Amino acid sequence: MTDYFLGVDVGATKTHALITDAEGNLLGKGTAGGGNPTMTSYELFGRVVAAATWRALAQARITMPQISAPASAWPATTGPRSAASPWPRWIYWN
Repeated sequence: MTDYFLGVDVGATKTHALITDAEGNLLGKGTAGGGNPTMTSYELFGRVVAAATWRALAQARITMPQISAPASAWPATTGPRSAASPWPRWIYWN
């Protein structure tokens, strides 16, 4: 089984998602608009992360369950990891 890795960077003006294999080869990339939840909303944050991620997955021709390890970065946020969290549950992937 091949290991695939997803990285998502959410900023104020744009969001990038990249998928690589274990050797570091870029397999897919996706972009979306800005989604910093401190400047927009958690709803928009979730939409732009999803959009960039699905675009990267489509380009890589893989599905989310094939991702071995996701990583993400967004500024000035530390969302709680509980059922009461305003963050979409799929963001945590674990």
